[in-house]
Amino acid sequence: MLSGILANGQTYVAESIIIFATTSRLLSDSRTKSPISLDKLKLRKAMRERSLIFEPRNNWLKSLISMLWLLFWQIPAVLWVGSITPVVRLVENSGIQIAVPVANYSSTSFGLWATDCPPEALCDKDSVAKLLGGSFDEGTFSYVPWRTKTGLLLNAISQASSQDSSSPRNQKLDNTGYAYRGRSYGVGASVGLANLQVVNGVDDETNISIDLIRSYFYYEDGYKASVHCQKNDSRQLYFSKLDTARIASEDNDLQAYWASGSLPNGKWKGFPTWGISKNDSESSAYEGPRLGYEYITALAAVKDQDRYIYGFLAGRKYWELDEAQCEVTFTPTRFNISVDVGIKEVTVAPLPLQNKILPADIDINPSRNVVNNSFYGVSYLSQVSTTLYTSVLGDAFYRNIDNVRKSHGRETAVLDDTLEAIEQGLELLLDSFLGSVSAAQLMIANDTKLATGKVVTLEAVQLGNTFLATALLGLVGLVCAGTILGLSYLWGRYSISWNMLGDHDFLDYKSAIVGVAKGAGYSAAAIVNWKGDSNDREVGKLKITAVDNTSLKLGDKPNTSSDTSSSSLPLRV
Repeated sequence: MLSGILANGQTYVAESIIIFATTSRLLSDSRTKSPISLDKLKLRKAMRERSLIFEPRNNWLKSLISMLWLLFWQIPAVLWVGSITPVVRLVENSGIQIAVPVANYSSTSFGLWATDCPPEALCDKDSVAKLLGGSFDEGTFSYVPWRTKTGLLLNAISQASSQDSSSPRNQKLDNTGYAYRGRSYGVGASVGLANLQVVNGVDDETNISIDLIRSYFYYEDGYKASVHCQKNDSRQLYFSKLDTARIASEDNDLQAYWASGSLPNGKWKGFPTWGISKNDSESSAYEGPRLGYEYITALAAVKDQDRYIYGFLAGRKYWELDEAQCEVTFTPTRFNISVDVGIKEVTVAPLPLQNKILPADIDINPSRNVVNNSFYGVSYLSQVSTTLYTSVLGDAFYRNIDNVRKSHGRETAVLDDTLEAIEQGLELLLDSFLGSVSAAQLMIANDTKLATGKVVTLEAVQLGNTFLATALLGLVGLVCAGTILGLSYLWGRYSISWNMLGDHDFLDYKSAIVGVAKGAGYSAAAIVNWKGDSNDREVGKLKITAVDNTSLKLGDKPNTSSDTSSSSLPLRV
């Protein structure tokens, strides 16, 4: 509506010039006065009222002129709409600095992030409650994710690798809706959970709403977990039967086992589990270390000084995982966390160390309690995910092996596919455990510090389109210039100013009819007293009727009287 009003303001100027030109020509002195044909008056009236003359046979030129005039004056409305309509646009590289609360591992929350509570440990009752955490609107947060997020973690393993060359998209383990494009490296937990703080804008007085930020990045220190796997036929991991816990039947033997042994860096105490073996010819014909442990998958974890090693011990159904040995390194690293708020995606990139910055300078936990608990937490999954008829952990790794096989375009998986899938699955688990502890520090311990970053893209509201606003400015200038030149020309030719014209408008039907009647000598009081005002209400009361197809009568009834005071007089036009 506003654009229509503003556009009509421009067209009103053009219409007024047409009226002025017509009236000036008719009212000028005898030297410059010239008559106007009725066809030209009709065209001028159509131009003034922005109506179309459609007479292609008799007046094709006037029809074309009226059409072009009508189309031309549609432009201002379009330009005004484009110039005043608010447009949401993105401002790149705004330079706005932000601060992001990230996890801090201080002594105040040491009893939470530094506590290891394995499945077999009772732990202090109060400590267990705090370690288990709780549920919030933003999700479930805990220091023992192997227990509270078992399903999410196992499902994540099955999607750790992409089936093509693209980076996998891993969902954050909360309710924020954000996902990582590629690895999370255990950082970025603050995204969607912590409120950003604007440090400054373009100047100190700039006040930016957090809701307008569409993308940003910040820096966070953490650990880059790297896993390298190989097959180790000589590894010393095994299942030991517990003869006191065995149930025999005709078809199946239900047997308790103790999974234990040692890895190159030390002894693994292991854990007890149940297994089932079938008493059939297939099982009897099979000879080897996996006989009888059909569905068991155990993940040994041994940490000795700075060496972290995993070892797989698996039953016959998961033989591809068996004997896989993986060494893990944790490198203190500074990461760039880029956040796209629009698509809710987080991309994490490790940064090279800058000059004079050592790994120890960015080590968030030199005692390595956080790393140790995450490392062991991954192995605890195997203790809680094995049933008599399947190993959920083994199934998850098998599905990821299939992902890697497809990404390499192979019909069947080879050893390299298996090792690659295990490496990527373990890296995802380690990232998830580190990230879960980081999120728990935010949501449970409320132990945080500020990390620095910048806004990359800011949503801004712009009043209109720049191109259309420029075009409108040009049109306004054109109308103004045309108005000045037109008025100057008319004044110079007819020596009549705007004020001298009064309210005359011979393009108005009422003015034209009454003007003709007055010019013809009709002496009705309303006509005689008419001063040319097109808004005169007295002459506005006069009525016209049709006499026949070619004539009009000024008045609504026949009148043959010579009474000149009558307001109903015959008029033939």
